[in-house]
Amino acid sequence: MSQRPAILVIAPIFLLFAGCQRNKSASSEDHNVASPMLSRMEISAYASSERFIAEHHTVQIISAKSSLHKSWQSAVDYCVTIRCEVFSSRIYSGNTATPPSGEINLRVVPDDFNKLMARLGELGTIIEHSTQREDKTNSVIDTDAQLKNLISFRESLRTMILKSSAKVSDVVEIEKQLSETQAQIDSITLQRKALADEVEKIAVDVSFCAETASTDTAGLGQIVRAFHQAGTVLAESIANLVTTALFLLPWIILGVPVIWFSMKLWRGRRLSAISEQPTLQANSKP
Repeated sequence: MSQRPAILVIAPIFLLFAGCQRNKSASSEDHNVASPMLSRMEISAYASSERFIAEHHTVQIISAKSSLHKSWQSAVDYCVTIRCEVFSSRIYSGNTATPPSGEINLRVVPDDFNKLMARLGELGTIIEHSTQREDKTNSVIDTDAQLKNLISFRESLRTMILKSSAKVSDVVEIEKQLSETQAQIDSITLQRKALADEVEKIAVDVSFCAETASTDTAGLGQIVRAFHQAGTVLAESIANLVTTALFLLPWIILGVPVIWFSMKLWRGRRLSAISEQPTLQANSKP
């Protein structure tokens, strides 16, 4: 039997032994990250006892145009005073065509969610508040199980390296497998932390928009926009007329002389024919 197949046979034996004996030499950090369930029965019991729900809120706030920037900044500053984290924020000052607006993407712990909503209500009028919830229980359980199994496998590989009877070639192969396993552990640990952020904190997307004008002002604005659109239509019509004139101008320049010369030639021939008729009639008399 070659050395590589020997490793493939020995490693699963150590892994099975480690899974049955619950390795106690793993670090305290690994035990905090991964849950101790490996069997399907334990996973089912764990799933029935606790659910992991990712909650997401979308909040739209109307604020006065003059105070929108201040309201947006107040929301960002207030997030620092509670257990809240701002992931992204954006403010747009606006222009003559587009009103100002602002956005904040944050996460807050459930106990401080009501405080955040109360503060947002003081910064303007909440015109929309939608909630979405997604069950992440299966993802959390699968990730925990993968992480626990990989940690057990890593400890088994470390035990194999420490054995004095291991050959140099076997040690090299085990170290390679150990490096790959550690990379998988690091990747899944990051996934587990991301899942923890989703299920342990509430995601809130806040958008600020400027307050619209009153009905009278809006009606006047519609009239102004109507005149503006009429002017635009008139300008487009004039532009099309100018384009058509420029297109026809070369043909007019070339066509007028040709038509004038043709009419002159035709009139000359007609006069000549009329003058020849008396002569013909005189010659035809006996």
